[in-house]
Amino acid sequence: MKNNNTVLSHLAVRFAVHPEVVATEALTFILKQSPAARNALAEIARQFGVVIQEDLKFEAQSSDDAGARPDIIGKASSEGARLVIELKFWAGLSEAQPVGYIKSMPEETSLLMFVAPGLRFETLWSELFRRCAVSGITTLGPTTPRHEIRFTPVGNHVLGLVSWRFLLDSILSSVEIAEDVGTSADIRQLAGLCEKMDDDAFLPLTSDELTSAMGRRIIQFGQLAFDLTDLLVDKKLASIKGRRATGSNGYYGRPLQLKGYGCFLHFNAWHWSRWGESPLWLKIQGPDWKRSVQVLDAVAKANIVHHDFEEACIIPIMLPPGEEREVIMQKALAQLELVAKALPEIDEALLNAEFPSFEDEAN
Repeated sequence: MKNNNTVLSHLAVRFAVHPEVVATEALTFILKQSPAARNALAEIARQFGVVIQEDLKFEAQSSDDAGARPDIIGKASSEGARLVIELKFWAGLSEAQPVGYIKSMPEETSLLMFVAPGLRFETLWSELFRRCAVSGITTLGPTTPRHEIRFTPVGNHVLGLVSWRFLLDSILSSVEIAEDVGTSADIRQLAGLCEKMDDDAFLPLTSDELTSAMGRRIIQFGQLAFDLTDLLVDKKLASIKGRRATGSNGYYGRPLQLKGYGCFLHFNAWHWSRWGESPLWLKIQGPDWKRSVQVLDAVAKANIVHHDFEEACIIPIMLPPGEEREVIMQKALAQLELVAKALPEIDEALLNAEFPSFEDEAN
């Protein structure tokens, strides 16, 4: 269910101050509309050891008697909230979470379920435990029936944590069995928003990321791009005449003309995080620094890994692990030479024509 380019994700990011609010309304709508979705949620609750009715009435952003305002409340008409759902992407916990919510729940065994990205589980679960301990609420330790589910008894109730992926996959499976095509599409829209939030998230820092080695490595990636460009010039495959180094947040390198085609050989953290193939990338456009169908066709015909992205052909320069710098340079240069060989020859008149520079296009 991988697709973060959905209408809902686009609108939520573009117009909503808090995408969690959009996700809350979307999930509440799905639960109200679909009996199969409610059945899936009841089955998840049973995995936490809590039996809830499948005909609960769901409300979004509704204050309870104690003044707490959870994202979604599920309750029977004659009872208090038997199921409280708090949705998180990367926002912090409020002062009432989870202690205020637990204290406001009815005497009957109920479930307080947090939904969050799987990548946030370690830090979020630890903080939920810490807040319970500070407030004198006894927890018996986490139980993990599946990788992306955790729960612990808290007095007469249960505190749970489930990932967005597990929640939506479970609901989608139930809805598809019921052949509810409309709700299936709604769930995929919400899943796209969740994936978009994961892609844009500032993940918790690790100790390795804070060492000087990380900074040194990023500098070295930029230097590889510089030195490889010099080698292409030495081999008469490229020209950097009138070109200057350029960069911004997350990328840095040198524009060049490779066999007359406008190119940019550079370190790019954005492409690296998107596709995960390499920290080093070659961007190729036509001699006019515009998207070129001929370039895309040529690299495809040569079976060169590439992406048609942002009006250019984007090629990862694969860097072999476990090798010294000299070997890395040789293998990277061989890839660049293969790309140059695949590019069709440019007509002499077009080659000598005056076009805006890379810097003009960038600005």
